Amino acid sequence: MNISTLYNNNVKLFETLNLDYRSYKHEPILDYETDLKVSKELGWTAAPSKSLFLKRKSGGYCVFVTHKENRFDQKKIRDVIGERVSICNNEEMATITGCIPGALCPFVLDTSIPIILDVSLLDHKEVMFTPADPSYTFIVESDSLVSVFESLNNEMYFYAN
Repeated sequence: MNISTLYNNNVKLFETLNLDYRSYKHEPILDYETDLKVSKELGWTAAPSKSLFLKRKSGGYCVFVTHKENRFDQKKIRDVIGERVSICNNEEMATITGCIPGALCPFVLDTSIPIILDVSLLDHKEVMFTPADPSYTFIVESDSLVSVFESLNNEMYFYAN
């Protein structure tokens, strides 16, 4: 799937759910420095999210969605899903998801890929994420995140720090 299709699938999902969101077009964000620059220019106050593509010891994959500042805790993830995981390399992630490294979107994944949601994101009023196209950022109210994930057919896990 190409980036444009993944982006459009995000828009369709949000429209289907009648979700209120804000969309921003900007220079592509694929690194921390650009993220800081664009965030400052646009005055964003929403919590920045990150999605990590993980490889499961048993085979298969999962995605961990957390706050950009939170660290990946392999032991806690293992406790949540019941097996060891490691961070997948960029090439494999891109092949499996169609997303560009640095712009993995948790809402448009194949249903065989479980999602692990860090509940600390729900402590913020709003959360921002990349809808697969690094030239866009979507901001949603955190209260709507669970309903978005529940609308998907992916297996869900909840992670508490």
